[in-house]
Amino acid sequence: MTHNSDGEKTEQPSHYRLLKAKKKGENYYSQELNILLLFSFFTLIFYFYIKYIFFECINIIKHYLTFNKLRTCNIHDSFFYLVLFIKNIFFIHILIFLSIFFVSYIGPIIFGGGSLIYVPLKINFSKINPISGIKRIFSLQSIIELFKVIIKFFLIFGILIWYLIQHQFEIFIFSYSFDHVFFYNNLDVIFQGLILSILVFIPIVILDFFIKKWFFYNKLKMTKQELKDELKAMEGNPNIKRRILQTMRMLSRRYMLKKVKKADVIITNPVHYAIALNYKMKVMEAPKVLLKGKGMIALYITRNGKKHSIPIFESPELAKLLYYNTKIDEYIPEKLYLIIAEVLIWAWKLKKWEEKGYSEDTIPVKPKNLVIPSSLDL
Repeated sequence: MTHNSDGEKTEQPSHYRLLKAKKKGENYYSQELNILLLFSFFTLIFYFYIKYIFFECINIIKHYLTFNKLRTCNIHDSFFYLVLFIKNIFFIHILIFLSIFFVSYIGPIIFGGGSLIYVPLKINFSKINPISGIKRIFSLQSIIELFKVIIKFFLIFGILIWYLIQHQFEIFIFSYSFDHVFFYNNLDVIFQGLILSILVFIPIVILDFFIKKWFFYNKLKMTKQELKDELKAMEGNPNIKRRILQTMRMLSRRYMLKKVKKADVIITNPVHYAIALNYKMKVMEAPKVLLKGKGMIALYITRNGKKHSIPIFESPELAKLLYYNTKIDEYIPEKLYLIIAEVLIWAWKLKKWEEKGYSEDTIPVKPKNLVIPSSLDL
């Protein structure tokens, strides 16, 4: 029973497994999205440049695709007109080809979270295995793809028929009209048809994106044993260890900084210990230890406390006593209530004095000759 449960792929793929899939060029990028992007680019080009392209094509037909006896008399003139013809055709189509190239290669990188991967060409016999091929044909993914193609065909075909019926008069005139000006003035019919096709395609793309994402993560799912083995392998990797340590340090610093900002006072033995305390009257039973540390952590707490104008109270004996007799996010011992109360009163007075503009005559005096209870073990 245990073996079966461990053999089932129930765990979500790890970050390392996702990275490996990305390096192989695998992602959940939807090809339908690629078609939509290409179609959208084509529609934009149609909207902004169709009039220019239209008249250029008319000029090409008039100048280069009509017979002129004078041009054929001189071979040099014929060659010259051929070069002009190729140049004009090139400038008309280069924008379309560049946009198609851009969308085809950049689209998967931006929207698929992928990158350009160069994998050596090699024969993979598992891809041409007939048994595996039959399994792929009758798999759930293939059945869903089939239904998606059928729905897409009937949806787009139905919308196209409806649109043609709505504009049958204009289309009828197009088919019998030889006037390019009339055709030019009615290009909006084609543009509206393109916009409608894009709007119909958007829900298909959204649905396909979530289906591809589900299949992608489902395919990379891991068994519990695979996850354990991967964790063991990763622990021996020095780069992974370094990254984990860096992340832990970063999170630890953020946590400490957040705690320090809430402190009312920081009690320190300037070099060895630092304890950040907070007390809210009518809310807390007693002052609470927000953060404490020694060595480099103590210096970090003190330095950030000064940056955020938290009162710093230096008392080596009290700092050491608090460090060894308190826990983070817990109240201080009852025997220290009175002594900490004096420190907190001084800290609050100091804050008010700073708010009033640092008046030299009313600077609060630090508590002196504090009586530290002898019954607490150091």
